[in-house]
Amino acid sequence: MYVPSSNRRAQITEDQRAKILYSFAFVTVSLSSGLVYGWPALRRNLVSAGTPLSENQLGAIFTLSSWSTQGGRLFFGIARDRYLGTRITAATCLVATAGGCVGIAFASEDNFAGLAVSMFMVGLGSGGQLCLQPVASLFREKLQGSILASLSGAFQVSGLIFLFLTTISKKDRRISFGSFGLVIGLNAVFALIFLPKKQFIRAQIEDEKAEKNIENGDSEQLSPDNKTSEVNIKSEDGENSVKKIGSSDRGPRECGIR
Repeated sequence: MYVPSSNRRAQITEDQRAKILYSFAFVTVSLSSGLVYGWPALRRNLVSAGTPLSENQLGAIFTLSSWSTQGGRLFFGIARDRYLGTRITAATCLVATAGGCVGIAFASEDNFAGLAVSMFMVGLGSGGQLCLQPVASLFREKLQGSILASLSGAFQVSGLIFLFLTTISKKDRRISFGSFGLVIGLNAVFALIFLPKKQFIRAQIEDEKAEKNIENGDSEQLSPDNKTSEVNIKSEDGENSVKKIGSSDRGPRECGIR
């Protein structure tokens, strides 16, 4: 028997659910989606540490990470809509970002391949923003534009993360970037817990769909033996009366077509 979500979630209203999901989306986008645009701070950190990488190599790292930020959205968008859904796709983006941050933490200043691959993985985190933007559909129409605008602002905020990390640990990236990678990894776990499997849909709509399916199922399960029909019966005195009979009560002359 289906129990409406209003009963299953008696302690949380629909508005509270929307606010919780939006808060998670805002924090996630702020921490992961636009990290690659903090590259100048990381580049300055590498140069001050005496990196032997050339300007061409440093530029190639940023180009690769920028491509993954913009181009990766196409693939993650298709994956979300057709194959994986919101929950798995967002968690995958966060895991990629966490792995990239850990790679930056332990890559040496002269490790071009390690830094390039790590920054590429960090850029894949921007796909999480696409997965989380539909959270605006949980709010009233007059608020949805503001919700989307705030998530775009959160994307810009994430570009300051590298500046913060390189400031607190100028010489040892293992502490700052490694710890931050752990935070993003935990965020991926929270994504698997809080985010919907497929789409952001208001619970009220889900209840209406489920109740409609139940009603359709009940009507299909009605046995022909239980159906009744009205039969006009003419009494001996000439008066007409209506009688409800089941199919099991019908005789060959009562139910047949004359």
